[in-house]
Amino acid sequence: MNTFSFLFTLLLSASAISAGHLIRRQDLSALPPCGQKCLIHAASSKKLVGKCSLSDEKCFCKNEPFQASVRSCVENTCSDSDKLKVISFDDKTCPGQHISSLPACGQLCLLKSAANKQIIGKCSATDNACLCSNDAFQKSVQKCVLGSCNSSEIFGVLSWAKKTCPSHEGN
Repeated sequence: MNTFSFLFTLLLSASAISAGHLIRRQDLSALPPCGQKCLIHAASSKKLVGKCSLSDEKCFCKNEPFQASVRSCVENTCSDSDKLKVISFDDKTCPGQHISSLPACGQLCLLKSAANKQIIGKCSATDNACLCSNDAFQKSVQKCVLGSCNSSEIFGVLSWAKKTCPSHEGN
């Protein structure tokens, strides 16, 4: 569950140019300014970039320290509407996550829970199998969804969860 995702105002700097190479032909201007800043900040850290080549999107999609940094930054600095734009951008950049197919309230609940290291524990926020069996994560998302979503949105979240975590339908 790569909830992710990432908004910013581009500054013409080496970091901005390097960060631009992360996104294969994706236009960073599609991200809100807060997401752009989060992505640029993470991309300018050699520790977070790790062994990823700046042109290797797939590597960054699987790079948990990089993703966690961006996710935390977005959760703490972006408005809810900007968070949704980042999630949509991330779904396009890192195919297979499909979080943007959730109702907006569910997307925000997943991002909030995935950005909290105490909740996700040893799970990577991109490891659906681990998150699907993580009781603390499941309870956090459930509590948020029940408090934030209307009944039709809750049904949409449950439908998505059954597809994402088929062996954990009771959670």
